Order: sequence, then structure tokens, then C-alpha cells
Amino acid sequence: MIAAILIMIFVGTIVSDCLAYHRFIRYWHSKVLKYATILFLVLTNSLPLFAVSLSDGLFLFDNTQQFANMAMVASTLYIFAVLPRIALYAGMLTIKHRTTARAVGIILSVSVLCILSVGVCKTRTYLTVRPVCLQYDNLPASFDGYRIAFISDLHIGAMLDAPKFCTKIVDTLNYLNPDIVVFGGDLVNLRHVELTPRIERILSRIKAADGVVAVLGNHDMGIYIKDTVALPRHINVERLCESVRKIGWRMLRDSTIYVHRGADSISVTGIDFSERLLELRYKFSFDDGDYDLRPIYADVPDSLFNITVSHLPQLWHEIVKRGHGDLTLAGHVHAAQMKAEWNGVRLSPAMLMYREWSGVYDDNGCKLYINDGVGTVGFYMRIGAKPEITLIELCN
Repeated sequence: MIAAILIMIFVGTIVSDCLAYHRFIRYWHSKVLKYATILFLVLTNSLPLFAVSLSDGLFLFDNTQQFANMAMVASTLYIFAVLPRIALYAGMLTIKHRTTARAVGIILSVSVLCILSVGVCKTRTYLTVRPVCLQYDNLPASFDGYRIAFISDLHIGAMLDAPKFCTKIVDTLNYLNPDIVVFGGDLVNLRHVELTPRIERILSRIKAADGVVAVLGNHDMGIYIKDTVALPRHINVERLCESVRKIGWRMLRDSTIYVHRGADSISVTGIDFSERLLELRYKFSFDDGDYDLRPIYADVPDSLFNITVSHLPQLWHEIVKRGHGDLTLAGHVHAAQMKAEWNGVRLSPAMLMYREWSGVYDDNGCKLYINDGVGTVGFYMRIGAKPEITLIELCN
């Protein structure tokens, strides 16, 4: 999805640059300024190609996390280079009066530059607790007030200071004192080695009465490793799961646990990231029959209140169709790391691609919550879409 956003920005920038050239750049009297501007446009427009070559390891035997981080830096610089100038063009190309057009363009450009700077320097690490109360008619009485702390999409290898940020996350979770902590996938960015002994010690400090449960995301599956001879994908997953078990989390891989309160119980099911889901991960919505969930719920009683954890929110409708998922928890989307909310209105590039992309959705009493994630991928920036810990309280 992040790649789709960058492609849209790239196409929009090329079109805008061509319009700007034909409208006023080619008429500049100073050849030095004209050619310097053209060179700047060409160089900045080549940054996405540079980022792709780094992140995909096109010129290397493998794509290391260091080169992936350099690719994210290149993508971030690209956004800084092009979005303010598109804002500048918006003023200069739409207003006929030259002086007014220039003034409006500069104001828009500076405003966009300020927004981007806040997205990198502040919003990117501005960890937010979002309280959510969800009401159910079929919730067992003993679970009235049950509190779930839900986090997703850490992408540890892509963090600029992983120990510091992970410590902040853990301290916040422990302060909230939830009944259970749920992690929605994408713990690492590329490889299991991102879970260093120091990070393991930090994450092992998370405390909850019913522990921590987790599922795998697409980034956890090793699909972005180029040298699969040195590190086969299945070995990467096995070692990642070993690390998760080592820190005391319970990995749910197409499996279910049961949480008890007195004589009442609820089920918590985790959907694994199978090979079939890897094939489907780029589909923004799933069709009927795309993914068969029946084996996952085969032994789960229909009568129990069920919480399902799925990295991909696209599975929600199929989960509900199977008669489960009173509450489904998902991540993956990040709200495209760009979101604006005002007076109940929400806007994001993600809404152009996903039917459900952030927050709470309801289908005849079955609810979906999509967490906006904690880390970043693609570029070091969050505009409006703050890193999120969701504190969900279940209520009768």
C-alpha cells in the first residue's frame, strides 16, 4: 500500500513538473536557474528509483536492514522534495495574477513543509492511547469491563531508536494494566535478528493478567529476504517464533486459547499468515471463497464469545460469515501513515484502497477494530496517524 501511495505521488509529481515547465519554467531568462531547476527536478524524481533499488537489493546479493533504512530515508527525502513543490504549483498554476499566484504558492508550500516536518519529528513517535468501549449483548457477565490492550505493526528494524521506543511502549502498556495484551503482527521489518537480546528483554517486561498473545504479519514471514539460501523463509519464521516464546508471548498460529473468569469463558483465535494469505496480501478486498477459515474454527464452540486476531483486516467479512469474530482485531494498514480527522470526518489515502482501514466497524453486532500501528514502513513519517495503543473495554 505504501508503494501504491509513492507511485501516485510520483505520477502526480511528473505531471505537475511538466505543466510547470510548459507554463513558466521554460520562459525564464536565466539559463543557469532554468537548468539548475531542471536538474533538481530530475534528481528528486529519481529518488523513488534509488529507494526501490536499495530496499529490493537490486545491486546486492541481499537486502540488509541498513539498506532498507537507507531506502526509507530516500523515500522520506523524496516526499519532502515533491509535496511542497506540488503545493507551490497549486498556487502558481491555478491563479492568473502572477504576484498573487506566487504568494499563495509559497504559503501553501511552506505549510506543507511544516506539516511534513511535524510528521517526521513529532507525530512519528507520539505514542497515543486510544480508549474504546465496545458493547455486546452476548458478552458473558464475568467479562463485563474486560480490558484489552491492542498493538500492532512495530517494524522494529525500521525504528530509528528501537530500544528507546520499545521501552516507551512497554511502560505505557504496563501503566494501563490491561487484562490481556494482543499483538496484531509485523513485529519485525525484514528478519528475526531485529529481535536482539536487548529488545527481547524490553518486550519481556510486558505484564497482563492473561498474558500476551500474538499473530504473524507479512513482514514476519521473511518474504523480503533476498538471500533465502543463507536464511530460508521457514527458518526465519521458526526463529522469530522462538524469540516470541522466549519473551513470554503466546503465538497463535491458526489456534485458539480460552480465557476464564469464574464459570464464564471466551475464546481468542489467532489467524496465521499462511502461504495463501501471502498470495492475497496485495488485494485490498477479498472475494467470497478467497480464503477458507473453516479449519481454523473447527473446534471452537459457536456459543462462546470469540475474539479473533488477524493481521489482515480484509478477512473480517469471511470471519463474520463463519459465525465467529464477535470482535476482530487487525492491523496492517497503518492508515497509510497519513490521516486527518475532524468532527467525525476521516480522510486518508488508505480509504481509496480498503473498505475498512482504521478504527471501529460493525456488522450486525460483530465488530472490527483496525489499529493504526506503532512503527513506520516505507518512509519515516506519520502525518496525523499517530502510533497507537488501543485500550478496548468490553461492556454488556
